[in-house]
Amino acid sequence: MTDNDERGSTSDHAVDELVEPRIHDTGWPAFRDQRLNQFLKIWQNFGSGDGLPKRSDIDPVQLAGLLPHVWLYQYFPAEDRFFCEIVGETASSAWRQPMMKRWADEILDATDLTYIAYRWRRVMDEKLVLHAAHHEPKRFRHAERLALPMCDGDGNAVYVFGISLYDRADPIDRPHAPAALEALSYFHYQGLRPPYES
Repeated sequence: MTDNDERGSTSDHAVDELVEPRIHDTGWPAFRDQRLNQFLKIWQNFGSGDGLPKRSDIDPVQLAGLLPHVWLYQYFPAEDRFFCEIVGETASSAWRQPMMKRWADEILDATDLTYIAYRWRRVMDEKLVLHAAHHEPKRFRHAERLALPMCDGDGNAVYVFGISLYDRADPIDRPHAPAALEALSYFHYQGLRPPYES
């Protein structure tokens, strides 16, 4: 980002240590913003049978009002780098710089990228749903995200499809407080069950 004074140890990805919770075999994330609930259900519907959704399954019509908040990164194993293929206007403006068709290491600083890349690789390799929520008074009151695995045409999980939602703070409500990771959870994609389902 260009506003480097709001990055590094006070960004909404950086925490004191890489805290990795256990994986939930079944269940459903506890969302603060129900638009994430909608996004996760749409992603599930993209898939066929027990397989992960493919990149080609993404349907902008189904995503409708969520499009400004979504993003898609492709992973290139040989380079060990993520490339931003899709980013909505709201998601991009939160980072205050262009993101489309750029490498993640051109967008994020090294501290953020360490945490993000590690978790995104887990999402792809272990076929996990990642739900995270952060409190960052300096830039936002609250940030909530989902990161989901998607496959290429050959069935390889090389995409991370996500959504980021932000509650913006008023200018007078931005104390210089450290970022705090409020929630971090992983779910096996095959065990996802909305609360109202048995």
